[in-house]
Amino acid sequence: AQGHKFPLRLEEPFTAADALALQTYLDSGQPRPPESNLQQSRGWNHVAQPTLKLAEIDGVSPAAMLKVLLFFGIAASPHGMMMHPAVQAFNTMHRRIGKPSLIELACMLDEAGQTGHGLLRNYCHAWGAPLAGDWPDEDVWPFFAHHVEAVVQTLLNDATKDYAFARARLFKAIATLPKPPAAVINALFTLALGPGETDRAPAQEALQRHPGKEQRIIEALADGKAETRAVAANWLARLRHGPAVPALEKAVAKEKHDVAKGAMLDALQLLGQPVEKYLDREALAAEASKALAKGEPRDLDFFPWSALPEVRWADSGEAVPSEVLRWMIVQAVKQKTPEPNAVLRKYCEMFEARDREALGQFVLETWLREDVRPISPDEAMDRARTMAQGTFASMASYPQYHQGSPNLGKSVEELTAAFLPGHLRQPAGSAIGAKGLLAVAAACARERAAGPTHRYLKEWYGSRASQGKALIAMLAWIYHPSATQLMLAIGSRFRTKSFQEEATRQAEALAERKGWSLAELADRTVPSAGFDETGTLELSFGPRIFTARLLPDFKVELFNPDGKKIAALPEPRQDDDIEQAKEAKKAFGAAKKELKSIVDLQTDRLYEALCTEREWPSADWIAYLQQHPVLRHLVQRLVWVEIIDGKALRTFRPLDDGTLTDHEDNAVELAEGARVRLAHDSLLSADAVSAWQQHLMDYEV
Repeated sequence: AQGHKFPLRLEEPFTAADALALQTYLDSGQPRPPESNLQQSRGWNHVAQPTLKLAEIDGVSPAAMLKVLLFFGIAASPHGMMMHPAVQAFNTMHRRIGKPSLIELACMLDEAGQTGHGLLRNYCHAWGAPLAGDWPDEDVWPFFAHHVEAVVQTLLNDATKDYAFARARLFKAIATLPKPPAAVINALFTLALGPGETDRAPAQEALQRHPGKEQRIIEALADGKAETRAVAANWLARLRHGPAVPALEKAVAKEKHDVAKGAMLDALQLLGQPVEKYLDREALAAEASKALAKGEPRDLDFFPWSALPEVRWADSGEAVPSEVLRWMIVQAVKQKTPEPNAVLRKYCEMFEARDREALGQFVLETWLREDVRPISPDEAMDRARTMAQGTFASMASYPQYHQGSPNLGKSVEELTAAFLPGHLRQPAGSAIGAKGLLAVAAACARERAAGPTHRYLKEWYGSRASQGKALIAMLAWIYHPSATQLMLAIGSRFRTKSFQEEATRQAEALAERKGWSLAELADRTVPSAGFDETGTLELSFGPRIFTARLLPDFKVELFNPDGKKIAALPEPRQDDDIEQAKEAKKAFGAAKKELKSIVDLQTDRLYEALCTEREWPSADWIAYLQQHPVLRHLVQRLVWVEIIDGKALRTFRPLDDGTLTDHEDNAVELAEGARVRLAHDSLLSADAVSAWQQHLMDYEV
């Protein structure tokens, strides 16, 4: 109280009469505490910790524990929840003697004039250790079976979504029920097929063991809400429920909503059905014309329709009607997601490959350019001048705050010139409203998408979080190693945590689609920059074939058709194919650029593999590392260990010819079933370390 106007508040000490009252209450058969001022939480700080110690003493029963808590007023709050000291005490007691169960504790509270029903919120409390958090199911589920109505009401009541209530705990509680009642099942299906994304996944998980759930999901394919139909299709796809195929085929034939139709086609594809048979090009053109007549979203006002590249159907070579391309773009923007659905992906797969990639790259670069389109020079000048005038006035009035500043002493004109470049780079707005364009890029683009995406993320990560996450989601659907490796690199070492989390989530989803682990995904998608297994890249001028060969130091040598080394690709001759020559030069330039990115990313990955002690099955190590046209040159610079039954047996290094050697130049053959990992001092003796260091020096590795 010193230094304040507040009076010092002293709590009255407990007396011998208080001790006698507590003893009398404990000895009595009465569950309710005596009427006394002790129930006003007097002395919380004095009695809470000793009470916890009491919970650890043999011979103290749950009933006695509750009586002590009630006597001192630290058992339950006025709104029915058990107070923190009581939660700690009963968690401690349960770990010691396995008692009470949750329903026994609720009954004791009811008998004592408290509200046992309030334990539902204690079990689902979001802060600190909840009540019964680690109790076995048999000590939990009878309470929730007894309070089914409260469980259902809480499930369906959005008002319970507050910071102190962990809804995930409610789903965990339901999972403890041996046979959830029909009312709970109905509530779970409402959430599992409903619009709330937060509750949807845990509700579906809670229904995982419910018999007959598939039929109920199939029935939802005919629901009046398109979102429900889409959710049902996605759920059936995850379950891989083969008997749902006839119902999905019937639903997709009637479906008019593109998002729901895409989800149904995704499900059919995962269930082994050829999606092409559900797509009609003629109907698509008619649908596109009809839909475009209703107008386009304002978010597409910036899109340069006249510059849209020409696209042809792969099977016939005929041009895809511009209305169809336009409609696909409009639909993608309306769906407001950078992840392409099955309808879009399947139609795009029907395009001629080169045209498809050109379309995807055009759409991506158009979106990127619009998102960071700078303000006009005049506006930039006005902003720079205003900022300069303010800074000049501040320096004149408060020079002490600007000591050491490079701007000190500059005129308004000089300050304007210094501030102008920064304002000229300021974006005029944002293209996040048209992020659906990225779904078109995801369905069409290939290796060239990684470069501009990486540059954008490096430059704008600090101010364009939503755009960055949308681009990461797009990368997950571009099935090219360069895009996948960029996404994996973002997930493991990007400076922004939210980007790392999004990239990891997308990588896990991609790995699930492929049926791989994340590590397998990373190994199987290392790009090769176009070089084949021998490290050769053929560059066709039509009649003439030039060759690029990758060297161990990652430089590239060029050879003419006669095998003579040349410094650069020549200009095409009269008998060469001009277009093929142009593509060859472009491919060669792209390969050299991509090489640097591959080497940097894979060097980091190998270092991480050393730090995390990652092991590869020897067959995977040979197939995806040692025999990779680019990665093998990195692998040859490192020392490896053969692991059998968890023990390090031999060390070795790969050679250019594909064989393995030890530090004494003896050939090494990996045993069947062996695993491989990078060598480290902790795995080797001092003599082995010295021998390998000498070996690497001798071979100038």
